[in-house]
Amino acid sequence: MKKVLLGLLVFQLVTFTANAQIQKGSVLLGGSINFANSNNDQQRTSDLGSDRNTTSNEFSFDPKIGVALENNWVIGAMVIFKTGKSIMDATTYSSTNSSKEKLTNEQNAFGVGLFARKYFPFGDKFSAFGELNSGSLWNKNSSIYEYNNGTPAESENKYTEYQTNLLAGIAYFPKNWMAIELSTNLVTFTSSNQETNTIDYSNNSFDFGLNTSAISLGVSSFLNNK
Repeated sequence: MKKVLLGLLVFQLVTFTANAQIQKGSVLLGGSINFANSNNDQQRTSDLGSDRNTTSNEFSFDPKIGVALENNWVIGAMVIFKTGKSIMDATTYSSTNSSKEKLTNEQNAFGVGLFARKYFPFGDKFSAFGELNSGSLWNKNSSIYEYNNGTPAESENKYTEYQTNLLAGIAYFPKNWMAIELSTNLVTFTSSNQETNTIDYSNNSFDFGLNTSAISLGVSSFLNNK
């Protein structure tokens, strides 16, 4: 009985796959957005120590255009916009007095890249997909540090970042020409070289993005897809 049910399931998926395809020659117009917010509040447990609160938020938008070179294979170009802000407030207590400090960081980035996406239909309205994209981002970071309400110390840093992402997602097709997508980064590789007046350093990192802050919501339309 189990074998019969498994055979029927496979037959159903194969049948659905034939009906849910991105056809060769279709043009993809779409994009995705991501918003993440966090708040970390640390309270001292004795008369000494520090109270510290850190809040941060990030927003990104990635419009894309591509073409299906083969059924369910799309390659194209993308533009990347990112912005974020974090604020750290801390009060440190000693046996004689207390001190306050505040650090505000703002980041803005613009970039361009290329992507390749493969769709894996599993129903008449659903498809899983995997995507590999890579591009360059031009970043600008601004920081303001305040200590005991004194004169703020400001700094600015500009640098170029190279980023490659492997992501996976699922798409729902209410119409053959439109998809609502939910995706998450699986692996991100980042390489950057930063220079300031006092330091010059390079950074290479791998991130495994299986968390809510790595989830993006997107919408795509497919011109000429029947």
